[in-house]
Amino acid sequence: MQYKLLIFITLIIQATILSSAASADLSGVISAPLAEMQSGLAQLEANHSDIVENTEKHIRFYAETQQTDFAIVYLHGFSATRMELHPLVDRLADALQANVFYTRLTGHGRSQDAMLDGSVAAWKQDTEEALALAQRLGRKIIVIGTSTGGTLATWLNANISDADAPFATILISPNFAVKSRSSELLQWRLGRWLVKILKGDYYSFTPHNEFHAKYWTERYPIDAIAPMLDLVDEVAEIDKQRITTPHMIVYSPQDHVIDVSKIIEFADALGSEQTVVLPFTQSKDPAQHVLVGDASSPNEVDLLLNAISEFIRAL
Repeated sequence: MQYKLLIFITLIIQATILSSAASADLSGVISAPLAEMQSGLAQLEANHSDIVENTEKHIRFYAETQQTDFAIVYLHGFSATRMELHPLVDRLADALQANVFYTRLTGHGRSQDAMLDGSVAAWKQDTEEALALAQRLGRKIIVIGTSTGGTLATWLNANISDADAPFATILISPNFAVKSRSSELLQWRLGRWLVKILKGDYYSFTPHNEFHAKYWTERYPIDAIAPMLDLVDEVAEIDKQRITTPHMIVYSPQDHVIDVSKIIEFADALGSEQTVVLPFTQSKDPAQHVLVGDASSPNEVDLLLNAISEFIRAL
């Protein structure tokens, strides 16, 4: 009896440790004075010994001790980090004189097996906390989401009150459906089992350059993909008509990663009266997905920066 009780207590302790490791609560940081927020984030992120430098949750202050008129939230994509479009968001923040909060989605920016910590629930929490923190940083919130970060931004817009709605949302290569025909297999345990037999337990890709290799998780367990696909399916069922936030949607018609037709369907279904859809054909990214930035297309940053700035200033 005592042995069984000891096992039970041990399992509870392990579950508690795993839960806290997967997603840290930002409530203490959100309620802290502005000048103490960054140090609070650093303390939380220090709980993970494997975080890649420059991928941590991070506040970039324009004015360190006060709110700015605009504040930006950046939601990165699956297997990526806040450096995904760098330096685009920094440059936009400077142009708007805005504070920025870069989140780190649970499981990302760490070791390859840490990707298994990711879940739909954890990423939703990351997204809600990112908005709450940004509301301390600025009066008008701009949410920027790339790829699966765009999926999360869409979920957020559909599930918050009008009072908390962002001033604007920028979606870059939003993931409303992946292009791979085998993706549906990965949502089911039997399907993942079959894929593992054929291709092994891990998915991997070849980075384009050193920057890409450093700031993406280029190899991760097949099982880590399922929550991303579940999120995409959930967002597909959202009533887009109830989303009224002004939107700018940027995509490449030649995107190799996502189903571009779903982006057009999304834009047509939006309830927003202020929607700009920008086909971006100048990217040098081989996959036409990470459209600008040091990882893929550094010389095209100004083109997209100017387009986004013009959209924001016209609102």
